[in-house]
Amino acid sequence: MTASLSLGMGDAWIYTQRAEAAEPTSRMLAELGFSPRRIAINGSLRPVPIEGDEGRRPDLALLVGGDGDVAPLYTRLRDDEELGTVPIVVNVEPDGLALSEEMLEVHELIVSPFTAAELSAQIARAHRVVRGVEEHEVIRDDGLELNLAAHEARLEGSAVDFTYMEYELLKFLVTH
Repeated sequence: MTASLSLGMGDAWIYTQRAEAAEPTSRMLAELGFSPRRIAINGSLRPVPIEGDEGRRPDLALLVGGDGDVAPLYTRLRDDEELGTVPIVVNVEPDGLALSEEMLEVHELIVSPFTAAELSAQIARAHRVVRGVEEHEVIRDDGLELNLAAHEARLEGSAVDFTYMEYELLKFLVTH
């Protein structure tokens, strides 16, 4: 499913304890139009502030798992008032995924290795989780097109006439 969704290309902060783990993701984010920057994490799982960033917040937070469970750091970032409603994508290695209540609540999870296209899709999903569906979106899936602003549905280019409840049910199913 694709949507005409503006991801708000801007600053993407990559939180990690290991600089080398952030490099491939940083390159992909740059390809997607973001300005990535690494935010170091100290031993107490607190982001190390960067001089001049006081009061700034990113358009996207990406948590790159390192050694150990990333759930406590995700919870800390999610609850950080300065981040507000910033979508958080959590990246883990296949053997680094520890199933916990916190990990079941992440905005979006991506397992390494992944492509830029996969990362883009996960970012879009994280935006939807945090901010909901925008009323101006056009959602497309195969031959179905749902225009949320005009409350119109098209199948293979032809308009489909739905009752209000049918349209709302279709909208719910397509967006969830």
